[in-house]
Amino acid sequence: MHPSRRQAILTFVAALGLTAASAGCASGGGEDGERGPRADPNLITAEELAPHANLSCREAIRQLRPRWFLRTDSPLVVQDGSHMSASLLDRIRASDVESLKYYSVADARVRYGQTVVNGAIEVTTRRR
Repeated sequence: MHPSRRQAILTFVAALGLTAASAGCASGGGEDGERGPRADPNLITAEELAPHANLSCREAIRQLRPRWFLRTDSPLVVQDGSHMSASLLDRIRASDVESLKYYSVADARVRYGQTVVNGAIEVTTRRR
């Protein structure tokens, strides 16, 4: 292979590698107002809930993670370690919540027992 052709190929490969590396870094977010890391699809934090503070948890979930309710409107609800009625999601305000975590049926059964049939939502309230 001709040396100048070989040099051109190596330069191209190096440039391609740098482009791929910088594209991967761009999604990580930064201090200059770049988009931050992707949100965990199974977790809603107090920071995400803040703009929805006046909504019920159910309404906030419907806006932030609508897929949680695609299969059922009656998941197991666990608030601060205690099993609660699914209607809790209608009664508790988003402003009172530190985090919401969704568990698929399989994950919920491992965590909360084989009787779980519709997944689970774990509600952690703010300590006041």
